[in-house]
Amino acid sequence: MCHEDAAFAGLMAGGVPLSEKEAAQLGVHVLAFLGDSVFSTLTREYAVLHIRGKADDMHRFSVGTVNASAQAGSFLKIREMLTDAEESVYRRARNARSTHTPKNMSEGAYHSATGVEALFGYLYISGQFARMYELYFAMVQ
Repeated sequence: MCHEDAAFAGLMAGGVPLSEKEAAQLGVHVLAFLGDSVFSTLTREYAVLHIRGKADDMHRFSVGTVNASAQAGSFLKIREMLTDAEESVYRRARNARSTHTPKNMSEGAYHSATGVEALFGYLYISGQFARMYELYFAMVQ
């Protein structure tokens, strides 16, 4: 377990993440709910460690990164990197029906962003922290 894994494992109930199978069985909206927070936290962490500017600069980076259009566009950078299991989580979430109708973006971008959030929720809850960071860094580079 690398140091990032140890830090995140402490956040899990009892320090034990779900198995990949258990995580994949969670509802995609549940995974996206968690993944929204995970992606936002990763973005804020990245801003603090890599931008090192004023809070306003970090906020602008965060707002520009944590939104459906940006997430959908950045997904194209990692699409070819996904394992079959990761792609399955993304695709299930992207294709899931939603009662929410996006106002300022295309429905396609909204659904793709939901897939990205579910993917990050899946990686987090299954304890795949090194992989989570690898995909996140690929998206923001």
